[in-house]
Amino acid sequence: MKLKIALLAAICISSCATAYSQDTSAQLQITGAVSDSESSCALSLSTSSITLKSVELSSLPSQGGNEIATNNTDSIAIHMTGDKCKTTGLKFVGNTDTTEGNTLLNSLTSDTSAKGVGIGVYNPHGDAIDFSKKVSPTWEIYQGNYAIYLRMVKLTGETPTMGDVQSSLTVQLESL
Repeated sequence: MKLKIALLAAICISSCATAYSQDTSAQLQITGAVSDSESSCALSLSTSSITLKSVELSSLPSQGGNEIATNNTDSIAIHMTGDKCKTTGLKFVGNTDTTEGNTLLNSLTSDTSAKGVGIGVYNPHGDAIDFSKKVSPTWEIYQGNYAIYLRMVKLTGETPTMGDVQSSLTVQLESL
């Protein structure tokens, strides 16, 4: 009988310890980068956030194309430094429209947010940037400074309504 109780106690302790260890967990996030110490290319932005100029609903341009005018747009400079920049392009990543893939969508969804309005991103020539492609400008021409222009636009096939607009854009280096 004593053996049965001791065995039962040992099984219970083992089960309880196992159950307890299953309820505890830990999370580890690992990040890092691999780089070539012989050559590099570094990217920086002239600003990490921008407030776009207010636009009247009736004067919103359609998305895409090259309808930007420098007095109606806001710009950010992308600075690239390093000897490997000549073989490095840019990739723009963001939540874009499914129709043309060249406009950032409004991430706000409240009653006070604009509907049918996105943020057009344009290259130095005024052409809408296609988010599905890499941008490989000739860095010697731009001397390591590549400007992008941003402007609120009317999304294709939608009726815009006034309100707040917010979006985010990631600019990353891409080997060519």
